[in-house]
Amino acid sequence: MVKSEWKPEEEIRLALEGKDRIAVISCAVCANLSGTGGYQGLKKMRRLAKKWGKKVVVSQCVVACCSQEIMGQTKKVHLDPVAAKCDALVMLSCSGGVKSAFITDPGMPIVAALDSMGSAVVTRKESIIAESLCTGCGQCVLTYTGGVCPIAKCPAKRQYSPCPKQPREGDQCALDPARKCVWKEIEKRGDLQALQALEARHKNSGEPRLAAEIPQEFPGLGKALAGWAMAKSGRFARIISSIL
Repeated sequence: MVKSEWKPEEEIRLALEGKDRIAVISCAVCANLSGTGGYQGLKKMRRLAKKWGKKVVVSQCVVACCSQEIMGQTKKVHLDPVAAKCDALVMLSCSGGVKSAFITDPGMPIVAALDSMGSAVVTRKESIIAESLCTGCGQCVLTYTGGVCPIAKCPAKRQYSPCPKQPREGDQCALDPARKCVWKEIEKRGDLQALQALEARHKNSGEPRLAAEIPQEFPGLGKALAGWAMAKSGRFARIISSIL
C-alpha cells in the first residue's frame, strides 16, 4: 500500500483559511490501512472542522480515490449535488487520489490533508523490513537485500553496497551514531555479491523493461457503472480496516 500520514494540524487549517464549508472524501484502501483515511479519517477530519468552526457539508468514504473513473463518479454522486454549498474539497488519500481529484475538477479548491510517505507493508509486526518504506527509486534491489530498502534506511543513500566508512566491528552507523548500520542487517539477510553484480548491470545495460499487460478498456457504460459502484461502496472500508 501507499503509506500516508496526517499533515500538521496548522498546515491543514491554513490551507482551509476562509473556506467555511467543506466536503471530505476519504480513501477506503491505502489511507484506511494507514489509519489516516476510511471512516476513522472522516471522524478525525469532522472533529478538526468543528474545532475550527467549519461546517462539513458532505463526508464520504470511497473504495479508491486514485482511479479517475471512481473519482469522476464520486463527483457526480456526492459532490455535484452540494458543490454550490462547498468552499473546498478535503482529500484523505495518497497523492494519487489528490491528483485524481484535480483531474476530475470538482469545481472547488482541493486541499490535501495527508502526505504520501512511500510503499509499505500492511502489518502491525515490528520489523526493519516494514520500517524501510519504499521511496520509488525505479531500480528495486529488495531481492538481494532481504527485503530491506537501503535507500530508505541508509543515511548515505547507498543502494548497492555499504559506505566506505562502515565499521568493521560493531553495528553503529558511521554517519549517524544514534542508529544501527542497516548494511550489517542486509549482510545477514541478503546477497551482497549478487547486489554488486546487479549494480554493474544497472549501470551498463540498456535492456528494455518488459511491457505491462494493459487490460482491454471497458465500454463507456460498463466503466461508468463500475466507477459508480465503487463510489457508492464506502462501507467496504470497514472490511479493509479489519485486516490491520
